Amino acid sequence: MTNQRPTIVITSGEPSGVGIEVTLKALQQAHDANIVVLGDAHWISDVNQQGQLGNTITVIEDLSQLQAHQPGQIQVLHSELSEPATLGQPSPQNAEYVINLLQQAHNLAYNKQIDAIVTAPVHKGIINDANIPFTGHTEFFAQQSQCDKVVMMLASDVMNVALVTTHLPLNKVAGAIDQATLHQVLDIIVDGLQQLNIKQPNIKVLGLNPHAGEQGHLGTEELTTIIPALNAYKTKQAVITGPYPADTAFSKANLADTDLFLAMYHDQGLPVIKYASFGECANVTLGLPYIRTSVDHGTALDIAKDFNASGSSMDYAIRFALQSIQRNH
Repeated sequence: MTNQRPTIVITSGEPSGVGIEVTLKALQQAHDANIVVLGDAHWISDVNQQGQLGNTITVIEDLSQLQAHQPGQIQVLHSELSEPATLGQPSPQNAEYVINLLQQAHNLAYNKQIDAIVTAPVHKGIINDANIPFTGHTEFFAQQSQCDKVVMMLASDVMNVALVTTHLPLNKVAGAIDQATLHQVLDIIVDGLQQLNIKQPNIKVLGLNPHAGEQGHLGTEELTTIIPALNAYKTKQAVITGPYPADTAFSKANLADTDLFLAMYHDQGLPVIKYASFGECANVTLGLPYIRTSVDHGTALDIAKDFNASGSSMDYAIRFALQSIQRNH
């Protein structure tokens, strides 16, 4: 992008969830960017009216019509729903529509027509019910970008947590971790943190097993894989230590001097950062050829009709994307 003001695309996500609501609320705030929402303009307008959110919805034909963001002024690049949506009642018939929004965003970012993608939540189960294989945004954008490996990181003002594995059943995690994978993940993390202007980052790597394996008595992956991988990994660009027992790794003392915690699997690291920073946290994909951030929550179908969802995480994801753009220029 050559425009001085960055351009951000927001995918509106599962149409029956809170994605549109939190997007509309976040865009009531000031952001120094050109911002366009991808989705069905009629449904976005309907949600705006149902929730009495008071925004003005404007449809644009293409990015050449995009104006600087103004609070409460929502610019939409229209894509039609496959069937009418109902809040709280997702339909597999709209799964292809959801995927098409992601594909559209990827195409724009990959061809450098925009500076960043911010994604509202999607419902993986509904997409798979439509017989579309889908494990998450992270994996989708990696596949579309032909990236062999990307890394999911959740970032907040309190801590940063990255994952070696993402959306895997627990019984498949150990088999997905080997020395080559750990080295690849560390390469992506170190490079990603450098791009965020975190020079010489302090990275703490968690063990896989309770008590980091207790010297092999509670699991051997630390001895056979993680420790050898860390010993063999050579870099002067970061301080990397571990493996640490996950139950004590996130102490106040460790938080004070740690730039990133590397967890082995999804539910080892993410509950901690979401407890500490829920609503003020962004999901960031490291290793893509473009910037992609997201909210720290799901579709929240159970409250989609209530209009009580907070836009704070979407706001944080937008601001984190803008900061990332500035640091990359």
